[in-house]
This record gives sequence, structure tokens and C-alpha cells, in this order.
Amino acid sequence: TLGDTRRAAGLHQEGLTLNRQTGSVDGMAFNIAGLAVVAERSGGAEHAIRLFAAAETLDETIGAVLSSRRALPARRIRCAARLATT
Repeated sequence: TLGDTRRAAGLHQEGLTLNRQTGSVDGMAFNIAGLAVVAERSGGAEHAIRLFAAAETLDETIGAVLSSRRALPARRIRCAARLATT
């Protein structure tokens, strides 16, 4: 629901702020990926794609591989973007 989406966005924003303050790159990547899911579910596919790219870049910076919970939405968004351009 819209309320759940707003709550999720708020929690991920709060988490992102805290993770920035503590320097947790893994945490920041997680929260950015969460914001990407929120954007995707709110109809903001282009914004979601940019957020997922940022999360992936952070993961690559620390040598982490995207977990399944991050990879599946990213894959879905990339597929939707490819379909939209064909």
C-alpha cells in the first residue's frame, strides 16, 4: 500500500543516514537498494535503475556480491527497461 511504501522509504532514508554516519558501505548499499525497490513500486523505474546502479557500485567497491534480495529486483528493473526500449 501507499502507506507501506512511504514507511519503507522513510526507514531506508533513516538507515542510509545512520550508515553514512558510521561509514557502513554495506549498509548504505542495502538502504539504497531498498530505496530502489520503493522507487520501482512507485512507478519510478528510471530512478530505481539509477539507485540500483549506485548500490551495485558500492557493493563492487567493497568487493561484495549483490545478495539475492537485491539482485532479483535489479534484474526485474533491467528487464523492464530493455523491454521499454525495444
